[in-house]
Amino acid sequence: MGTFSLTMVGLGSIIGSGWLFGAWRAAQIAGPAAIISWIIGMIVILFIGLSYSELGSMFPEAGGMVKYTQYSHGSFLGFIAAWANWIAIVSVIPVEAVASVQYMSSWPWEWAKWTSSLVKTGTLTLPGLGIASVLLLIYFLLNYWTVSLFSKANSLITIFKIVIPGLTIGSLLFAGFHSGNFTSGEGIAPNGWASVLTAVATSGIVFAFNGFQSPINMAGEAKNPGRSIPLAVVGSILIATVIYILLQVAFIGAVDPSMVVHGWSHLNFNSPFADLAIALSINWLVIVLYADAFVSPSGTGITYTATTSRMIYGMEKNKYLPGVLGKLHPIYGVPRQAMFFNLAVSFIFLFLFRGWGVLAEIISVATLISYITGPVTAMTLRRTGKELYRPLHLKGLSIIAPLGFIFASLTLYWARWPLTGQVLFIIMMGLPIYFYYQAKLKWKGFQKNFLAGLWMVTYLLCMMVISYLGSEKFGGINVIRYGWDMLIITCLSLVFYVWAVKSGFKTEYLKEATKVNEEMRYAGISTSLGLCTGLLGHIAAATLGLSAVIYQSALAFAIVKYAGAAYLLYLAYKTFTAKDSALAVENKEAVEYKVLYKKGVIMNLLNPKVSLFFLALLPQFVNHSTGHATQQMLVYGAVFLVQALIIFTLISLFAGKVGEFLRKSPALSKRLNLVQGSIFTLIGLKIAFSEK
Repeated sequence: MGTFSLTMVGLGSIIGSGWLFGAWRAAQIAGPAAIISWIIGMIVILFIGLSYSELGSMFPEAGGMVKYTQYSHGSFLGFIAAWANWIAIVSVIPVEAVASVQYMSSWPWEWAKWTSSLVKTGTLTLPGLGIASVLLLIYFLLNYWTVSLFSKANSLITIFKIVIPGLTIGSLLFAGFHSGNFTSGEGIAPNGWASVLTAVATSGIVFAFNGFQSPINMAGEAKNPGRSIPLAVVGSILIATVIYILLQVAFIGAVDPSMVVHGWSHLNFNSPFADLAIALSINWLVIVLYADAFVSPSGTGITYTATTSRMIYGMEKNKYLPGVLGKLHPIYGVPRQAMFFNLAVSFIFLFLFRGWGVLAEIISVATLISYITGPVTAMTLRRTGKELYRPLHLKGLSIIAPLGFIFASLTLYWARWPLTGQVLFIIMMGLPIYFYYQAKLKWKGFQKNFLAGLWMVTYLLCMMVISYLGSEKFGGINVIRYGWDMLIITCLSLVFYVWAVKSGFKTEYLKEATKVNEEMRYAGISTSLGLCTGLLGHIAAATLGLSAVIYQSALAFAIVKYAGAAYLLYLAYKTFTAKDSALAVENKEAVEYKVLYKKGVIMNLLNPKVSLFFLALLPQFVNHSTGHATQQMLVYGAVFLVQALIIFTLISLFAGKVGEFLRKSPALSKRLNLVQGSIFTLIGLKIAFSEK
């Protein structure tokens, strides 16, 4: 999967049922200030997503989100993070099916009156559960055979999912926009600014943005993880933010002012955007929205069916679950047993929690708990895994990581008591599974792993207490007043963050992770061999095509001479003005070595810059007075080829360490650029003033 496919995976996960219900729920909680809630939510998720992007590029493996913490802190904290993350993700699958059925229940046509019985008072009835069950099976079957089928289906669905919200935004803005809705009543934040923060955690904003991790969980299928994963994560978050903010603006403006006379909290819809389209008599949009109510949630359901199977696969490899769940199909390469397990759990969630709102709240809080460990793991591995190859070395991580931890903690608190306590209890319920498998392993290394994760248990208990004692604006008993509560959480978060980073150690699991990381280095050797093979074509072309022409024609010699000199001086200019050292090489694609070799050959053969370089450089060293120009160019070409192979291979093996060193030594990096640029300049000047 390339960058585009991975971005579509992320965007497809983010734009699910969240766009169908999120704007309504956010407006119901925060009023017009819900727009600000989306911006705050984007900032929180972006800080967390950046930390995970570095981890995903370092360890491009299936189900990576449930493995990273184990690498830095051992099995105990690894299990808590994996369990919370899996709970948050697997429950998304049924909530998407519920969303589709809920929209279906408000079909306005005469022949579809029977659909009104699918949902009663916000929960699915037995017929509604039947239709939702069929949707779960469809999500399952689209992922059952191959990742390729999933990728193609998801990309098409995601494009559709982007177009429909765009049509909805345009239609509502032009058909009936009431600008007074943004300032009428009690102002932009009629329920107070605390409600703006609560909307971030409980209205579906965090729930929607949770999809950013899908590209990371699919990293094992990424063609070029070092480049594709961070671009897919950040790109999907930013694109989705623009879409969601525009949807929120369109929704608020399209609501009939008479409907919010008694406040935004009284605004109730079964199918928010479809109901607005009906009120505005945009009949074609009504049909499109009801169709998209199946497509958008189904796209997310399909994506999460794929990613959760990789998560279970990863948890089995961490020795948290039975071995049968970690088997890949020998032909299709998908973990089918894990898919069956997730399907069963999805049915349990579907029948226990039948409403979109309830499931969305639970998912949001569980998600926030799992996010806590990402920034901690990224910074810990900077200390315990210095030797690891980092295709993406995030600048400013020492600031981004603690801020991400603080933002996640604050958002968890904003979710309000008792929801915070209830979900934290659900997370703790997974611990007996961990202890069971530890007993099977005869408690090997248990003490060290437990102490490394003790901070998390203490942190969760402290968050429960503060949530209970906190401001009444967030459901607490008001012992800790509004304002002071968030200050206390910020200070405590910094304390726990420092404790968490220092508690990490060089775990036994890090050795396994190093193998995954090393594969990225050695993949570079395959690419290097391919690149050097491609050089043979350029050497042959330069030798056979130019030697005779240059030898016979003074004009040809002059043209090649001055063109070569100009090109080398251009290279010198580019080197002098470069911000980073030219030795800071990007990651090579972590796919099969045969594929990498072929790509290296093609890349070099079709690269016009390489052709120009050989046309400019090799002829300048030919001594025509001695004759044998063809033999001379072949010798020079062979020398260049050998040194290129040596340099490319060394870069592949030591790029991580060298890149890390250069990033920490900007002065040295500038000096290297100065030396390289000077060499290009001297050679270019020598060529310009040379004679035949």
